[in-house]
Amino acid sequence: MESFDITLPSHDLDSEFDVIVYGTRGVPVIAFPTFDFSAGSWENGGMVDAIASLIDDGKVQLFAVDSADAQSWYARNSDLDYRAERQSGYLSFVADELLTYVGKTNGSSAKPILAGCGVGATNAAAVLFRDPSRWGGLLALSGAYDARFYSDGVANDEWLSCSPIDLLETLSDAQIETLKALPIAFVCGQAPDEQGIETQRRLDTLAAERGLEATFEYWGYDVTHSWGWWQQMAEQFLPALLEPAGLARRKYDYVKTRADIAAGHLEDVKAAAEQRLEEEKAAEAHAEQCKADVVAKTEVADKAGALARDAWEQRNAVAAQLAALDKQANDLQVAADAAAHALADAQWFAGEAREKLAAAHAARIEAEGRVEEAEGRVEEAQAEADKADEVKKSYESEVEDLEAAAHEKAPAAQKPTARKNVAKRPSRPAAKKPAPTGKKPASKHPAKAPAPKSEQ
Repeated sequence: MESFDITLPSHDLDSEFDVIVYGTRGVPVIAFPTFDFSAGSWENGGMVDAIASLIDDGKVQLFAVDSADAQSWYARNSDLDYRAERQSGYLSFVADELLTYVGKTNGSSAKPILAGCGVGATNAAAVLFRDPSRWGGLLALSGAYDARFYSDGVANDEWLSCSPIDLLETLSDAQIETLKALPIAFVCGQAPDEQGIETQRRLDTLAAERGLEATFEYWGYDVTHSWGWWQQMAEQFLPALLEPAGLARRKYDYVKTRADIAAGHLEDVKAAAEQRLEEEKAAEAHAEQCKADVVAKTEVADKAGALARDAWEQRNAVAAQLAALDKQANDLQVAADAAAHALADAQWFAGEAREKLAAAHAARIEAEGRVEEAEGRVEEAQAEADKADEVKKSYESEVEDLEAAAHEKAPAAQKPTARKNVAKRPSRPAAKKPAPTGKKPASKHPAKAPAPKSEQ
């Protein structure tokens, strides 16, 4: 496939646009880009390969051109007057400079077919509806055909002069007649990302109102806004646009196919209805059987209900008993907690008492030791006292013996009449004092001494 590229100036926009030409002869087709706005959009998206056989066979010469969409349709942050001016200038560039170049390069008398995908379909339709007399047909794939779609509903007169729906509505009857002679096809899928589908439906309705029998096809709900589906659409529709009455035959085939599908669906519905009827009859018989079963089961259910009510009453009674037992258990737990607390206090006091008892026992043992020691000393003192009494008695006996001897030896006249002149008796040695024991000391007279305490 031969191809080359050139650059064309736009006097209205004071800028330049690239054009890539594929093939050397055939019906000229002007392809408007989408997504990247560049002349290489169709080649990058696989569209050139999809129609390569038409180009290689000399049936089509393709002219892929840059767009000004970045300054118009998609310049949402720019002033609408500026956007409308850039878009209107671009459409004028296509109708003037580009059309002139295509005519000179192609060398045939055939009028160019306009083709585009996505926003390229919007541009192609706008160029056609601005002046239908200059063009040979239209293939618009998945476009949005209301300029308000790109401006959030805001519009001015120049903006609407670029809007396919508004242009079609204002065309004269003569221009409509011109369009009726052209092959025109609008195609889109019905997947959720086909956001311009409602504008195509509105355009479809408007075309019918204006008497324009263009082709409008809505592919399946799985057909997305993507190059893969556009390639299939171009492969099927571009040859139909090139053949006389090609779209009419496709429309007939499309309607026939849909009719066949509808007929097949009708047969399926009929078969399903018949099957449903049989199922209904069987269901009716089954329903009678079920009715009898329901009566029998209702009686069983009533009995079961009575049993269930009794069971619930018993359950409620048991629940009440359980609630009472729970209360008793809670009360017992409170009492147990109090008893445990009292036990802990008693154990603490018992510990203190045991400590005091141990101390008292130790003190008692110590006191008993001191008592034993004191009793020993008392016994020693008693022994000393007994010894002293014996000494006393010995002295008294000696004194009495001495007095008796003296009385016998002395003359009667000299015998004393009293004991006053008797020599003095030696004094009795003092009894040894016992060591202090903290008790009252024992009496010096043995007869009056207290008896020792017995062991406790």
